[in-house]
Amino acid sequence: MTKNLKTIPIEVVKYYLTNGSLRKTAKEFGIHYNTLYKWVKLYKNGGKEYLKFCYKRPWNRTSKEIEEKIYLLKEEKPYLTLKEAQRILKEDGINISIKGIWNIWKRYGFAGFKKENMTNDFTEYCEWTKEASVKFQLAEKFFEKGNINLCIDILNSIPFLPKNSFLPKLPDRFLNLRRKVEKYHILFGKLPINFYLKRTEILYKLCRLRNLNYSALRIGTRIVIALEWKGESYKQIKKIKELKSLMKKNRNLYETTFTVLISEGIANASLLKIKSAKEIAKRCYEMLKRVKNPSPYFLFDLGVLYYNLENYKKAKYYFLKSLNKVDEITKKFIFNYLARISLFEGNQKSLNKFLKNSAIYDFFSPHESYLFSSYLSLMRGKPIEAISFVQKGLSILEKEKIRKDIFLLSLCGAAAYSSIGERQKGVELLREILLYPSNYISKKVRKIVKNLISEKSEKILKEDVLPSIKFLIIFKEKNLKNSFKYSIKHGIKLFYYIYNLLFPEKVIRTLKNGNKVYLPKKLLNFPIFDLKPLVYKIKFLGDFRIYRDKKYLKLNLFPKEKAFIIHLAIRIPEPDKKIIISDILRNFWPNSQKSSNIFSTYLYKVKNILKIPPRLISISKKEDLLINKGLYFITDFSDFEIKLAEFETLLKINMWEFCKRKFKEIIKLFKDKPLKKLYDNWSEDLRLKILFKLKKAFDEFFKECIRKKDFKIMYKFSKIKKQLI
Repeated sequence: MTKNLKTIPIEVVKYYLTNGSLRKTAKEFGIHYNTLYKWVKLYKNGGKEYLKFCYKRPWNRTSKEIEEKIYLLKEEKPYLTLKEAQRILKEDGINISIKGIWNIWKRYGFAGFKKENMTNDFTEYCEWTKEASVKFQLAEKFFEKGNINLCIDILNSIPFLPKNSFLPKLPDRFLNLRRKVEKYHILFGKLPINFYLKRTEILYKLCRLRNLNYSALRIGTRIVIALEWKGESYKQIKKIKELKSLMKKNRNLYETTFTVLISEGIANASLLKIKSAKEIAKRCYEMLKRVKNPSPYFLFDLGVLYYNLENYKKAKYYFLKSLNKVDEITKKFIFNYLARISLFEGNQKSLNKFLKNSAIYDFFSPHESYLFSSYLSLMRGKPIEAISFVQKGLSILEKEKIRKDIFLLSLCGAAAYSSIGERQKGVELLREILLYPSNYISKKVRKIVKNLISEKSEKILKEDVLPSIKFLIIFKEKNLKNSFKYSIKHGIKLFYYIYNLLFPEKVIRTLKNGNKVYLPKKLLNFPIFDLKPLVYKIKFLGDFRIYRDKKYLKLNLFPKEKAFIIHLAIRIPEPDKKIIISDILRNFWPNSQKSSNIFSTYLYKVKNILKIPPRLISISKKEDLLINKGLYFITDFSDFEIKLAEFETLLKINMWEFCKRKFKEIIKLFKDKPLKKLYDNWSEDLRLKILFKLKKAFDEFFKECIRKKDFKIMYKFSKIKKQLI
């Protein structure tokens, strides 16, 4: 029998089926009997067409035993160079060229990748080999035919499998350890973070147990990045130390070294070890400088590190440099960072461009759109609207995003409250942040919040600090001119505006002295800077009360007059807000032919009762509008919504004791069913809206009571629920 037939699997299988001896046929054709067994299995399960897809191992390839030894050598010692591997193999009596070693390492995903295509996902930058491509197609065909076992056998036999959409569909129990490592690299960001960390930690331990250190390094980098996302910086640093012990001198591990260093830098910045983080950023810069065409993804990563160091100028440079060379998803991440930098710079035009671009805007998390909108509203002189956006942002803040944005949302809410003379409410909103555990609130945020709510500021230490921390101390200790210059230099003008709203005394004093305050006119129009502000606070969830500039007004009002005032307070809560007059008439006097006259009488009466100067609420007859020209209304309904949002956020992160306290604060706002005896349609709709939100809060609270087995407090609040709903 001619030996040339060994290259034609179908002929060999037919010969075996005719003669019936596996070992004799294998010997006859000069192939291993295991190879023949696989061919026969393929033929019996899929027929002739599947056998055609069978990968034909080149005649001059190293034996499987030696190939596996060379693969395991790199797995055990990831830092080995080709020359070192050749020397070790020679000592074991294996003579093989450097090119031969390199070819084997390439097949297993350890070599042959281009630095300009690097990401922190090795399944992205390692190329498909002919063997991987042929076997992968075959595995997919068997899967389509329902032959799972054969599909898995073929899939697990591939030395290395690049990124694909098929592997994540397969259950872990079918896959070997190599495939699982690849699968969980592909699944990064697509699974809940806690579940992902649990799975990858198991894989990491298995790799270490089997001395597969290169695979351990690769899955370890994913763990480190996941911990970074979760905000657990101490655990992140601990895991990085483990990975560094596997990397030794970091030779021949460019991509892993860079990823680990970036992650370490971000962790150090989070822990306020700024000097170390800056040194790492410099080292990463040097690594990229040595490469002719550095990966745009690594340029993006360096931009993220500089963003965390609050060096927004450099961060923007690297983001823009990588922008047109990355995939669409990464491009949207870059736009997200650029939008945030625009926000910190106080650049409203630039931020508006990002928000108007629907392709980018749709990529933002829902709470992020509210975050940006809240600051834009504040800058446009609409604090009540800003508070509304803050409440909406807090209520839908995702558990994984709390660390990133709860401070920015709360800071905007605090500044908005302070701008209308309710600074204490703003301070309370900020103080709530300190209740959160360290994995939800960074060290930087704690430091800033403590300085914001205390009268005294901490002294600046000699070591490097983040610009945002240093700026707050400069702002409190020096004049407005110096602090404004510092904010411009470091791209944090937003914080200059916000802190002036939180600490208005400096602005008022500077204005009295006739000096410049560097604030936009719209911010200077806020009541906090006005010596005679006109702010009304209206409580209607409990007993109906009205306060004018914090002074209680004793008034005897009819139900419709109360409803009319509440209507104005919620629909035109700040200057430039408008109501269509015909809407008011339809609501309060739907069947009256003299509704316009009655409306004018009511408006005149309300102005007299509340002592509102006529010019501050005006009627535009041409446009059929009632316009707020300079009043600010705040209500306990906005307090209810903010407290409700805080309650929901605390519930998400399982802070039960604080949840109970916050829920008690919500209930204290009510003494009876809200808007009782107010029978107009608008008031009825508002009442139902409030009751719906309150009922939902009760249901969530009771559900948690049952889970925590806290039946005593559940029984207590169930009585209150009957009274209110």
